[in-house]
Amino acid sequence: MALLSLDAAGPPTRRGRWVVADVPGTASRLWYVTRFTVDEQGGLTVDPVMTYRSGTWDTAL
Repeated sequence: MALLSLDAAGPPTRRGRWVVADVPGTASRLWYVTRFTVDEQGGLTVDPVMTYRSGTWDTAL
């Protein structure tokens, strides 16, 4: 999993990368672990969520 900053004026900027392996569950459920928020100054806030959501590998949360 990679966290990217998206800006319409330029290419995405990589903010971090995490390896996820051997995650249990079905293909129609996602384990939603954290919510990332990037403020206008580029500060990063990470909020724990810890819940299942509907979706597949390409679902944007």
